[in-house]
Order: sequence, then C-alpha cells, then structure tokens
Amino acid sequence: LLKLDPADTEDLLRELLSRKPINHLEIAITNDQYRRVLMLSSNTIRYDEQCTILMGLADITKLKQAEAVLQQYATTDEMTGLLNKRSGLLLLNNIFINARESEEDFCVCFIDIDGLKLVNDTYGHEEGDFFIRTVAQVIRSNIKINDSVFRYGGDEIVILLLGCDSKKAKLLFERIQNKLDRISERLKKPYRLQFSYGIASYHDYSVENGEELLAIADREMYKDKQL
Repeated sequence: LLKLDPADTEDLLRELLSRKPINHLEIAITNDQYRRVLMLSSNTIRYDEQCTILMGLADITKLKQAEAVLQQYATTDEMTGLLNKRSGLLLLNNIFINARESEEDFCVCFIDIDGLKLVNDTYGHEEGDFFIRTVAQVIRSNIKINDSVFRYGGDEIVILLLGCDSKKAKLLFERIQNKLDRISERLKKPYRLQFSYGIASYHDYSVENGEELLAIADREMYKDKQL
C-alpha cells in the first residue's frame, strides 16, 4: 500500500515513465479531511504512432473498509475485545520462534477467573459477562504496549509478556489483583473479582514450541487454584 506523500509521488511517476506494466497497485491518498484507497494499473501502448501510457484507477475505499471490519471480527473476541484463541495461538508461536532466535526471555501467563460459574448461577450471566470484561480490561490496561493478551476459553485468558521473567510477571499480577479488589469494593460487589494464574518463562523450561510453554503455564495455574 503506497501512501502518496511527495516522495512516493515521485517514485510512482518514475515507475510510470519506465514503461513497465503496473498491476493492481494500491495507493492511499490522505489529508486532514479524508482517506481514499485507489487501485492503479497501467501499461504502455502505441497509439497514433506514439508511446502512450494507458492507466486505470478504481476507488476501493469501501472494499478496504469492509476488509478491515472482517479482519477485526476474524481476530477479536467479541465480548472482551481481546484477541481470540486462534489469533492468540498464532501470535504465541511467532513470539516463541523469535525468542529462540534472539534468546530474549518472555512469559506465558495462563489465567482462570475464579468463581465465574457461581456468579453466573447466582447473579445471572449478565453479571458473569461483567466479571469477564472487567478482568480483561484491567489486564489490558496494565500490560506494556508490546505485550499481548487473548481469550483462551470461557473463563480463561492468556497473557504474553515480552522481555519479562517470572519475578516481574508475579509483581504484575499482584498489581492487577489489587486493582480488581478496589473495583469490587467501589462497586460493592457481593463477590470478589479474582483469578488464579500460572506463569511459564521461556528461559525456565526446555520446550519445542509455544503451546508446550502454554501447557506448563496451565498446570501452574491449577496449582495456584488449589492453594
């Protein structure tokens, strides 16, 4: 996708004048009022014994907007706004591959929301949905911009913390739980907004892929839940 600032305009003109065919080049034209995406194709022909550039432009702005919406639905959990499981697992394995090449540490953190079934059964699923969304929002607001979080299942959330070890991850979870406690107290909820968690650091385990590290974090979470 080519954004037409002055430098890009010069590059495009040089490409057109080179007489090479251009097929389906996407061009973004932006200013303070609007953004348009155009598709450009061109070819050089002989017309009236002269070399002529034949160029076609199509406005595909609405198509690109529709693609963006579909992409969001395909990758995002509707209730929480977090990444969905499929997108999260793809990201996890990409992070694992990068860590294996760079030797940089990262943590996979598996979270299980405590008491969600009891909240659903006692206070209704709308309250249970509030519980999930609140935990997700507090997590997302407390991780770094290059960290990621995705919804793994109904009451399960996974956090991927880059450049982080187990000690730092535990401090993060203490901060998240403290914030949830303050929210619960402020809203006078008849239940505690709490969760169990497990942490698996890349440097602490010898595994072959990201999902093996996730399985370790899952087992550690169950240990925490039994305390």
